[in-house]
Amino acid sequence: MTDASSSADESDSTLTSNLLSIPSSPSNNSLHPPTKSRNIKPNTKRINKGPIQPTSEPKPTVLGSTRNKTLVLDLDETLIHSTSGGASGSAVHAGLKVRVVEVVLDGRIVVYHVYKRPWVDFFLKTVSSWYTVVIFTASMREYADPVIDWLDQGRGIIDGRLFRESCTNIKGSYMKDLTIVERDLSKVCLVDNSPISYGLHQANGIPIEGWLNDPSDEGLLDLLPMLDSLRFTKDVRRILGLRGFSNQVLIKNQSSNLSHQISIKKNS
Repeated sequence: MTDASSSADESDSTLTSNLLSIPSSPSNNSLHPPTKSRNIKPNTKRINKGPIQPTSEPKPTVLGSTRNKTLVLDLDETLIHSTSGGASGSAVHAGLKVRVVEVVLDGRIVVYHVYKRPWVDFFLKTVSSWYTVVIFTASMREYADPVIDWLDQGRGIIDGRLFRESCTNIKGSYMKDLTIVERDLSKVCLVDNSPISYGLHQANGIPIEGWLNDPSDEGLLDLLPMLDSLRFTKDVRRILGLRGFSNQVLIKNQSSNLSHQISIKKNS
């Protein structure tokens, strides 16, 4: 049996070919309900700024190694889709798993019907045996918390969660600073349907087509071969950086502008 160290070098060529199966033109129109900003304290009970600490003993992989990398997942249009306004959407989402989430905004109740992306339960169960799994969403805590609980189903497969207040907001665009999750960027990657989200760490981003209602969607399944191999590479950026995203220039410009603005703030 090959050990994990040898597998790290041998899997790079396999991983490079697996990258070809990932959608190269992810949707830019990620929705983050609800849209009203709130002054919310960081969720220190679930996650602290700094490296994620697993809440349970690491799960062994089939090759005997432990989970030594972190997989960060977006929520809306990546794992689930939600609708509001009182319509259940049953005609559009027939056969999909649904949960009703009530959020209180300005004293009134807003009802969201939340639908699971096909294969999300299988996907989460699988990747949780390979990675420390963290959900990082630009949605508000009141909405996202019960949705994440629904996805976890008490299985303890989601190790951490971050919400809108942990995002970096630049001119209305929510970017996700992965160093909040893992300081060593060689060990963390982000799956998100919005390329802007990983604008700060382009070489750590994994695109996925945004999902709304297609019951035959297999976007999450398509990622599994690549994620299976990626966990054994020494530096995820070595592999992910090889892929030329169609929005590479946009992300580079956004990242450059953001870094400049952060530098100004630090020096002021």
